[in-house]
Amino acid sequence: MMDKKAAEKMTYDWYSDRRLKYIQSCTDPETLHLCVYNYNWSDGFDEPKAYLSNPNCSLSTALQLFYDGDGLRLLYNDLDDDEVPEWEEFITMLYNRIVSGDFEASGIKFDPPINAKERFELSKILKDVEKVFITPIEGIDCNIQI
Repeated sequence: MMDKKAAEKMTYDWYSDRRLKYIQSCTDPETLHLCVYNYNWSDGFDEPKAYLSNPNCSLSTALQLFYDGDGLRLLYNDLDDDEVPEWEEFITMLYNRIVSGDFEASGIKFDPPINAKERFELSKILKDVEKVFITPIEGIDCNIQI
């Protein structure tokens, strides 16, 4: 069951070390997703990497991290030589894990944050294995702003 109190503490009260320990020990996919949805990307890549290392990280959560991490640019092949190496390494690793099927759907809703025009454009350029990035997943809505 989704732990909104823990997600709130993750977002506003705990320091990085405490957040990382919680991410590593969290056994609830819904709470993990809720924390990801409220993650502050100015805190860097350590926490997103920890979410992805948690065996309870669902496909919806991985996709949320991908889009929140500006992975749409990778899908459009809109990268340039001035990219931040850590970002490019992270988003490429996440892309590869998603298309390799490393994450399972777990009943958590995910609706790709793209409009109809983007969905159409991407459907024309993505390979079949990449369609996961534009395909909604039905389930429990854990996208709650804390």
